[in-house]
Amino acid sequence: MRELLHPKNMGRERYIDVVKGVCILLVVLFHYQWSETIKKYFLFAFWFDMAVPVFMIVSGYVYSKMFERRGICRLSDAFELVFLLKRALRFIVPFTMYYAVHLIVICVLDPGGVGVLSAVAGYFEGGFGPGSFYFPVMLQFLVLFPFVYFLVRKYGQSGFAACILITAALEMLKTLAGMDAETYRLLAFRYIAVIACGSLIAQKGFRPSPFLCLAAAVIGFAYTWLTGYAGIVLWSLEYWTSTSYAASFPVMALMMYAIPSVRLGCRPLEVLGKASFDIMLAQMLVYYSFAEGIYAAVSEPLLQIMICALLGVAGGLALYAAEFRITRRLVRCLR
Repeated sequence: MRELLHPKNMGRERYIDVVKGVCILLVVLFHYQWSETIKKYFLFAFWFDMAVPVFMIVSGYVYSKMFERRGICRLSDAFELVFLLKRALRFIVPFTMYYAVHLIVICVLDPGGVGVLSAVAGYFEGGFGPGSFYFPVMLQFLVLFPFVYFLVRKYGQSGFAACILITAALEMLKTLAGMDAETYRLLAFRYIAVIACGSLIAQKGFRPSPFLCLAAAVIGFAYTWLTGYAGIVLWSLEYWTSTSYAASFPVMALMMYAIPSVRLGCRPLEVLGKASFDIMLAQMLVYYSFAEGIYAAVSEPLLQIMICALLGVAGGLALYAAEFRITRRLVRCLR
């Protein structure tokens, strides 16, 4: 969500921010206390649940373009210490600021609610609230991405297919090893396939196959329908079923056509897209620490949704404004 921090960096493609802006709004709205009936009736699994996979596709795309522009052609270049630290700071600084504020809020609302050990563990586990997996996953992304990028760059669509198989194999190993859901949610390997999709789209001369995209969409829709509406649980895909690599096939196919050809402009969504990581953090605080009070004080569901969404977005924009200059200065210090 923080692939394009500065307007002058990386030949910014504004429509990418529009996509990110739409996705972060979906994330904020999705974390409301929707009933399962509403989720099924409005087919949330087919669009709301796709927000994070789309973020990962966009991350793969943007980082691939950045690697090309910087002439990164070897793994050693990608793992140069200063280069990695610059990327990491763009997540660490806003997250650390958010986490400090959230701990203060928790201590005020519930003194003694978080001990020292819990606070330390919470930092590395991504904080508290819905979406708290994202910070550790994006730090892992910085390490995983170069391997995905060079595999796709060298072998093209075959490399992308290999990434899908690698993801499937790791999902199977996770199940065989008896990994619990809380550990699984913090690991980035489940997004390897969608990251590879973004990297593939960024390759020069890439042309999607209409037949393969249609087949992927059919398989993905069938999978989501069977697991989300027919109650079927597939072995090795028991966790976060609706955002798994198999469920993401349709959106991968869609983005293969949309990213190279669609050029949308919408200033408000671009602003939200730039601050999307900060908004993700702010909505975590809102839903974790304030949502219950909002639901108790306001009985109208529409007002509850609007208040939570506005607080999450406004808090994220405020965080972005507060940390932007700090992050930029720290990154420049590493040059």
